[in-house]
Amino acid sequence: MSMDPPWLKFPKIQLGSLGWRMGAGETYWYAFQDWFALQPEQARQVFASQFPEPAGWQGFYERTMQHHSQRVR
Repeated sequence: MSMDPPWLKFPKIQLGSLGWRMGAGETYWYAFQDWFALQPEQARQVFASQFPEPAGWQGFYERTMQHHSQRVR
């Protein structure tokens, strides 16, 4: 199973918006973080090259890995 990056799944929700902290955006955000972090490193690199971070989302993949590791400790 593959997931779309959050900016494609919910293109109207901007990074930092409350939409990522409640409702469907929040649910998808955490599901994506878990899914992405569980992929092998090479798969994450391929995914990131296929879906580069758009303007305003720079560093998203790196932060996703950091946040996921903090949540599962």
